[in-house]
Amino acid sequence: MASGIGLLEAYQPFANLEWRNALQSSLEIPLLVRLLRLSRGGRILEVGCGRGIGLAAIARRLKPASLNGIDVDDHLLAVAEDALGRRSIPARLLGADVRSMPF
Repeated sequence: MASGIGLLEAYQPFANLEWRNALQSSLEIPLLVRLLRLSRGGRILEVGCGRGIGLAAIARRLKPASLNGIDVDDHLLAVAEDALGRRSIPARLLGADVRSMPF
């Protein structure tokens, strides 16, 4: 699909599996932070933030000055907003497509 039409219709979110979420939070995010040499206090944008699992892990490790997440799935953004709110993690969450980001 060269034009990109139909991509959102084919979208399927990742399954909400506790073991998978724990793996992302405890292994994947720390490794990415280390490999990318991300510093504390910076500005973070997670594209495809889904349920906010990665955002919460990033917030814990980096204490960013600005934490943003975008996703095409409004339901998952609502889940992320609730989860981050319960942990008092300030984040700006936006419904957006990576092909036309509002940044």
